[in-house]
Amino acid sequence: MIDEPFECERCGACCRLIWAFEGLLDELSDKDGCCVFLDKEENACQIYKRRPTVCRVDDYFYRHVSGVTKTEYIEATKKCCLAFRQAAYQGLDMGVFRGLLKEALSSYPNLNTF
Repeated sequence: MIDEPFECERCGACCRLIWAFEGLLDELSDKDGCCVFLDKEENACQIYKRRPTVCRVDDYFYRHVSGVTKTEYIEATKKCCLAFRQAAYQGLDMGVFRGLLKEALSSYPNLNTF
């Protein structure tokens, strides 16, 4: 099987809710909880080609994830992306948002990041 890369839709939802990464990206958060590198008008990353590893799903998997296959990691990431989009653009309640993230990750109890 060929190792398929994660296809980011560049929707900016995770960049708008960077606070949800719970301490992982605090240094990149502005006063609104958005990434300081997000161009809010263009909804685009200003440093996309130089963005941190944590913003590169494939690179992050190879450097920091164990306990699951890449396919499982991509599936969990897609579920999380959907929750981020719903929260950022459809007014999803933050409690429901956190529940969806927890549910997405609980499907993979062996998922470990370091």
